Amino acid sequence: MANLSSVARSAYSDLLRLLKDDMIANVHGSLVTKKRGDKVYWYAAEKIGNAVKFWYVGPDGEETRSRVDRMNELRAQAAERRKERSRLARLLRAEGMTPVDRGTGGLLLAMAKVGTFRLGGTLIGTNAFRLMEGELGATL
Repeated sequence: MANLSSVARSAYSDLLRLLKDDMIANVHGSLVTKKRGDKVYWYAAEKIGNAVKFWYVGPDGEETRSRVDRMNELRAQAAERRKERSRLARLLRAEGMTPVDRGTGGLLLAMAKVGTFRLGGTLIGTNAFRLMEGELGATL
């Protein structure tokens, strides 16, 4: 096990921030809040046919509200963020973080698109340990 450099740790946190921005920027429909018990959550309300579907975005908080307020600005900057995400991913590979293979990456992307992780789904096993490198600040 080797510690990640400060450059890699910074790149990882920047990449997480950009991905969270994209989560809000890619919302279809309008954003609304719903109260469940004593907590408030953000949802995207989208009309599909005659029904309105609600897609979970996340818990209400300062960070989420800030992103919601900047939603149109985030949508306009999508291409720039995509380029920056690619650059950060290359930097993390160069710093020694283990990339996932193409097949696993496609599967994880599909799981993310259907909301598995947003709704609390958890990845376990070898790939989970690989993906923890950025959180732990060390390569395994």
